[in-house]
Amino acid sequence: MTSPTDSPEELLTKAGTCRRIAEGMGADPLARNLIEIAEDYEARAAELQGVITVIADQPA
Repeated sequence: MTSPTDSPEELLTKAGTCRRIAEGMGADPLARNLIEIAEDYEARAAELQGVITVIADQPA
């Protein structure tokens, strides 16, 4: 699903794709799985963004 080189932006793009596909599936049980995958991507992106922010705030 994700690779160690995925940036927060890439993860959010993947999340958006999952959500758009899920919206088109209606009540299909797989739609819920795609929403969960999107939530995982979003959580990972937020986590990475936090790490990037902390690193950027470190004195040189």
